[in-house]
Amino acid sequence: MAAAHPTTDTDRDRVVLAVSLEVRVPGSGTGDGGEAGDQAGGADNGTVWSGSYLLDLEGDEQESAMARCVSRPLALGVRHILDGSLSPGLSRAAGTAPRSEEWLRELRDQGLEFTLRAAG
Repeated sequence: MAAAHPTTDTDRDRVVLAVSLEVRVPGSGTGDGGEAGDQAGGADNGTVWSGSYLLDLEGDEQESAMARCVSRPLALGVRHILDGSLSPGLSRAAGTAPRSEEWLRELRDQGLEFTLRAAG
């Protein structure tokens, strides 16, 4: 395949990542007498919030999109370990909404822009 479709110096890689989340409250669906509050899309299914984040990056002359997606979050993690705001070792997630928002803001400032699409 590489022989049939050789790359050139002007070719750029692309990284696309989509993550979706739907939040439902027990007892708020159809027929159970619960109140769902602000339901996503107006559906009476107990969904109180749904949304997705989209990351769509294209590499440039200085850096590939894949390198940017790996090196920038890694550097962010190292900085937080060094300043004491993050413990060394494996972390599953940010842990709190404010920390998550902080990390997404820091990544955006480093060129990793996520687009939020909320339905509710």
